[in-house]
Amino acid sequence: MRKNTKYNAILRAGASALFLVVATGWTTGGHSLAAYADTLTADQVSAVQGLIQTALANIDPSLTGTARQQAVASALAQATTGAIQIYGTSAIATLTSAAVAAGVPVAQVVVAVLPAAAAAAGVSVAVASVTLGATAAGASPTQTAEAVIVTATQAQYASADVGSGLGAAAAQLSATNTGSATQIATVISNEGTAGMGSSFSAAVVQNGGSQQLANVGTQNPNATGETGGTTSQTVNNQTNTNTPTCTNPSCT
Repeated sequence: MRKNTKYNAILRAGASALFLVVATGWTTGGHSLAAYADTLTADQVSAVQGLIQTALANIDPSLTGTARQQAVASALAQATTGAIQIYGTSAIATLTSAAVAAGVPVAQVVVAVLPAAAAAAGVSVAVASVTLGATAAGASPTQTAEAVIVTATQAQYASADVGSGLGAAAAQLSATNTGSATQIATVISNEGTAGMGSSFSAAVVQNGGSQQLANVGTQNPNATGETGGTTSQTVNNQTNTNTPTCTNPSCT
């Protein structure tokens, strides 16, 4: 197996960020992350990353188009469920980060991972974990938040839970990257419902974010919902992009 140093460097950076997230004990809906999961050890992080690499490497390389998209979604969903069963809900952020680092478009990752994660951890914790995991691996905060909102809408999750999860994630990101946090808040403002904006704002403040960041999420009280053309089209375009045939060390 040839070592992919760029891929491993991305994962190490993501893992470091995720350990910080757990250690700071951010809250969603008033609950600390510690109430849902313990911190993964370095060996456990590597094991979760390995599950994702193996799941993607085992996809038939001859598949293309819709068939490949479905195979990727199935592989990631099954890996998510398996990782959570073994390592608990703290695996969500790590496995999301690993999937993005492997080259899977963030919309595809969110569509596959979020439902399985929400079933185990609850919507707010799953949303926060997926968002932080994706951005830790370099995914666009805007595209990540858009994918979360569209996926959550399709799954009929409560807007307040989605807003709380994105608010917790934005507050955490704001400690080191205000630009990323503001991108998430802007998506809430433009594409979320009024209830989503209110819960986002409250979660930002509860998790140590600034009132200024909280206000960004409620700047557009006329937002009609998260299934509007721009966001849905962006997510669909990402979802319809074929995943690279081989982007992780397990393929070589």
